[in-house]
Amino acid sequence: MVKRFKSKKRKHFKLKYILFIIILIGCFYVVKDFKLARNNQDFIKRLLKDSNYYMKYETNIIDDILSIFIDVKKPLTLIKNGLLNVKSTSLTYDVKNYIKDPTPVKKSDPLVYIYNTHQDEEYKAGNLKNYNISPNVMMASYLLKERLDKLNINTVVEEANIVEFLNLNNWNYNSSYKASRVFLKDAIDKYQAKLYIDLHRDAINKSLSTIKIGNKNYAKVLFVIGTDNKNYKKNMKIATKISDMINDKYPGLSRGILKKGGKYTNGVFNQDLSSKVILIECGAYQNSIDEVLNTTDVLSRVIKDYLNG
Repeated sequence: MVKRFKSKKRKHFKLKYILFIIILIGCFYVVKDFKLARNNQDFIKRLLKDSNYYMKYETNIIDDILSIFIDVKKPLTLIKNGLLNVKSTSLTYDVKNYIKDPTPVKKSDPLVYIYNTHQDEEYKAGNLKNYNISPNVMMASYLLKERLDKLNINTVVEEANIVEFLNLNNWNYNSSYKASRVFLKDAIDKYQAKLYIDLHRDAINKSLSTIKIGNKNYAKVLFVIGTDNKNYKKNMKIATKISDMINDKYPGLSRGILKKGGKYTNGVFNQDLSSKVILIECGAYQNSIDEVLNTTDVLSRVIKDYLNG
């Protein structure tokens, strides 16, 4: 009887030990999973469940945990659950860890095409600064896309890696508009979109880039129009209309129109390719991603109203 009891006790001990080891291994992979997210591109790509990323790291443990709180295929849920109210010091753009559309849909004729000439422009850092993670302007593009899609405005975000394209052609950062021009021209030839948006993030202080309306903070928007191209007046008309519609709903949210042209400045911004191309500065480097989200909510509804006449 005593031997049987000891044997049973040892068996229970072994089971507990094995269970402990399994839990320990699970915790190891969770921690490892976050540490593998060396920068913002890496982290967002993991959260948005890019298949190529999983082929590289071959672990889905983190998804099972995150799925309790969020839908990783919907970026809005990341922010609503506080997972992307994050910070970072500086971001080294890694072309190997590139963000793909989290909700890709085949659309032959989108109404809106969004691209980012400066894809690595960052927003404010936050509670994930220890992992050197910060959301950037491309994340803002996907948030705007998701808002527009929910309003039945078919939208496509350009996924081509501008930085990689610059490197392949031995072009420097100053040639970014030259690089994005290639992809914009291709999109104009491919789609019959009603609006082409080059989404940027400004470099002004937060006091100038933020407005509080009700109980929410919003990242202000600014429309930049080049005056040295044949479509200047038509693009100006679109930007002015959308800016006025924003301020009608939320006074002060739009900083208005910045006209740029003449010697020593870019007076084109690829807006010569179409009379439907506009450049929008959404917030600045000190704005948080949830402030940007609040703005994309307004911007998407205004764009819908504009497109519907």
